[in-house]
Amino acid sequence: MRNAFFAPVVATAFALAGFLHPANSSADTFYVTDSGQGTIEQFTSAGAGTLFASGLSQPYGVALDSSGNVYSANGGSGTITKFTPGGFQSTFATGLFGGSYGLVIDSANNVYVAQNGANTIEKFTPGGFHSTFASTGLSGPYGLAVDSADNIYAANVSNNTIEKYTPGGVATLFASTGSDSPLGVAVDTSGNVFATLVSGNIEKYTPLGVGSPFATGSLNGATGMSFDSAGNLYAVVNGSASVREYTPGGFGSFFSNTGLSNPRFIATLQTPEPASLGLLAFGGLMLLSRRVARRSYRKAALP
Repeated sequence: MRNAFFAPVVATAFALAGFLHPANSSADTFYVTDSGQGTIEQFTSAGAGTLFASGLSQPYGVALDSSGNVYSANGGSGTITKFTPGGFQSTFATGLFGGSYGLVIDSANNVYVAQNGANTIEKFTPGGFHSTFASTGLSGPYGLAVDSADNIYAANVSNNTIEKYTPGGVATLFASTGSDSPLGVAVDTSGNVFATLVSGNIEKYTPLGVGSPFATGSLNGATGMSFDSAGNLYAVVNGSASVREYTPGGFGSFFSNTGLSNPRFIATLQTPEPASLGLLAFGGLMLLSRRVARRSYRKAALP
């Protein structure tokens, strides 16, 4: 009899806890560069867009450091611009006239930028010290990605390969994309590598470089990609001036096109909503349910 009183209350506790903390909810913020307009657009997790920065010269790559500062690689001016979370702008690096495209930041806040015309990856320390990180294995590098171990992946648009670099700069061929040129790359938390292809498809590679189709269709001009805190993948589609969202299972849907004209790359400030609210609510309801069940059991036991 005690279980009979207890079960409905437990079910209510689970339901209310789920209501207070929905699955896969997040407060992530997305930044998308637009090379045609010279802007960076900011998006909420719901797809609402606002202008974050303007007046840039052909911004392509975009990334965030551990403090939430935003960096953009500006191909037209050969510079890297840094923005504080509040939008204050400063010049982080100059003299990059090799066609700056992809940009990533590792766990130590070192900045890496792909030089498409020079066939190099340039590295900048947080203090701005500049060195060439890699020059081997590159042929028209476009997009860059970094994994949890600070390995760098470069999409070579000219020879249809993805090159992998250790933090020390040692290069190995990660994957060949056949007759299809890769543009953007991204790495999930499991070490799987995703690449947008000129054909309009997205290919998924295991950590060992074994590829399989992830998304197919009319992704005309898909370039940069980024993940949110729930593991969903976001792909910039230059041809349709929009961003598409993909679940971990590959289901695609429209995310946003607000303020976009010639979008290139995307970066995510991951801010998962804390589970504490749901856990506290659930814990309190569980305690309440036990008291209610105990009282109900005692009343039922009275003659």
